[in-house]
Amino acid sequence: MVATLYISASGGSDLIKAQAIRSNNLANANTPGFKAMIQDLSSVNIFMEQTLPTSTYSLNNAPVVDLSPGPLQKTGNELDVAINGDGFLVVQNIDANGVESERLTRRGDLSIDQDGDLANGAGHKILSDGGAVIPVPQYNSLHINSSGEIYYTSNGSDNQLLLAKLNLVAPDKKNLVFDENGLLYDPNNPQQVFSDEVKVVSGFIEGSNVNPVSEMIDMLALTKTYEINLKMIQKAEENDSKSDKTLQLA
Repeated sequence: MVATLYISASGGSDLIKAQAIRSNNLANANTPGFKAMIQDLSSVNIFMEQTLPTSTYSLNNAPVVDLSPGPLQKTGNELDVAINGDGFLVVQNIDANGVESERLTRRGDLSIDQDGDLANGAGHKILSDGGAVIPVPQYNSLHINSSGEIYYTSNGSDNQLLLAKLNLVAPDKKNLVFDENGLLYDPNNPQQVFSDEVKVVSGFIEGSNVNPVSEMIDMLALTKTYEINLKMIQKAEENDSKSDKTLQLA
């Protein structure tokens, strides 16, 4: 009885967390550069003293990031960029205490923010290969080449001037985790070094890698499994009640 209730309650709790992950994925199905999260579960045996395992419950580990690329979408916007293959853009992160740090993203829907700096659609300022924000002056034309170099012309001149170079990095993907704001970073190497192997495509953005149909199917399956867990708890309570009555009659 106790084991059944414990296992069902443990499984039900993890199913609720899994639903939250799927819901967040679905909510970001149209967010440029978004990477889906996958629930990571493992089983843990329960031992009574020095005996063999009497039951097993599920352990909910930290979600795993699905780093597979999303589809490229042509926008024609001269500021937009999409990572071509592996790699990330580096953005500025400022925590609640005002401490600055670097974070990684593949969201490349770029524009000029209210401070005159280059930022993506989430409002995160894009950093150069020198680790600084990129203020954008008045320009007649602007172009970002495949190496992340930003060139512009101004004052009616055809001379192209180098504004900055995007900090394109290639971290060890297996070490990447999400922070509280949904941005990626490597806790073992928080400041990444520019990699000339990472290339971008101008005039495109990378879409979300979330598959809405798959997420909906998984959510339905999780709902059915949760209902089964509830029925197991109800059945265990019924069996316990019947056992009490049998003992009373005896």
